[in-house]
Amino acid sequence: MNALNVQSSSAYADIRAAYLPFSNYYHAVEQVNNRGIMVDVQVDNVDGTVGLRLDPADSNILWAVYRDAPRNRGGVIKLDLEAKSNLTLFDGVPSGGSTKPNDVEVAYIGGEVYYTDTSKFLVFKLTPKGDRDSDSYNSEIIARNICIDCTPGSENGPNGIVLYPNTDQDKPKVALVSIYPGPVSKYSAFVSIDLHSLKVTNISVSPSSLLLNYDGLTFDSEQEFLFAASNTHNYISALYSCDGWTKTAIVAQTFSAGCDVGDVSTMAYTSNGELILNCLSIKSKTNTDFRTTRIPDIRKRILGDDYTSASQLCGIEPNSGGGSNEDDDEQQTINNLSGVIGVLVFIVFLLNCYIFYNIYNSKLAVKAPLASDHQL
Repeated sequence: MNALNVQSSSAYADIRAAYLPFSNYYHAVEQVNNRGIMVDVQVDNVDGTVGLRLDPADSNILWAVYRDAPRNRGGVIKLDLEAKSNLTLFDGVPSGGSTKPNDVEVAYIGGEVYYTDTSKFLVFKLTPKGDRDSDSYNSEIIARNICIDCTPGSENGPNGIVLYPNTDQDKPKVALVSIYPGPVSKYSAFVSIDLHSLKVTNISVSPSSLLLNYDGLTFDSEQEFLFAASNTHNYISALYSCDGWTKTAIVAQTFSAGCDVGDVSTMAYTSNGELILNCLSIKSKTNTDFRTTRIPDIRKRILGDDYTSASQLCGIEPNSGGGSNEDDDEQQTINNLSGVIGVLVFIVFLLNCYIFYNIYNSKLAVKAPLASDHQL
């Protein structure tokens, strides 16, 4: 995952800066401000960065996943954006630790840092020693082998990661992890890790046909809709869950990423309700082309005029994914007509019975006097 992360400024209600990785030996992160000016954030002795995440409690702190292939190492870096320098570099655990880390997430309360390792199917946790401003962290592995059918050493494995909930009021309960490049045999491409018990559960996504190559993940501000980038398929899925992201998720709608260069790898949600997508094309180590596309008012596009919250969708039967809404309406019309025709046929049957009954009784009435005469 080559990440896009967005800082939003309430003063401008727009993007203040977007941070995109720049994979070469000299500069690890490029900062693109709202006037399109490129500002390098120097990180020494790093091959390149992948996933990025701003600290939700301090937007001047950026966490970047790094890879250093020549030295067969990787981990995360804590960067100070104002000083444009790295504060601390955290390697993966020694002796066979992280070699292809991918994406990173930071807890609002507590400041714990979680990141995925694609090649070894691991999820790491860094816990600050002391307060969140500490530059000393304890490292541990909280999940292993979460992709049974993935190929070791390849790019298929744990990828995007987000925490839920993750606000200034709620401590995270689960970590949601995408498995790239998607399901193999019966295994899910989307898992939930209980942060208390560390139990890993496959999330059942409906319709399953849309569970394709999930890469980067991000929540909206309300943490109701989770957006998943389907890399190589060039679309975004908007998912919601009715059980707190523990067992199931439903695709509310999909959106074209609109990438004319490369494929969508990740996205960021801004304070004005806009989803910004990162289109990436890696041509060579020193030739990476990226562009961004935007989907404005994405919650409004999902909820329409009838709903205000994803929780209102939980009582609605999700679309099977086999056809469009127009197809569903047409089928419903056919079903309604069939019911009306059935009622009409039954009414006609009753009318025929009534007519037959009246004719039969009239014949008996004609014969009745003859019987009386015979008795005389």
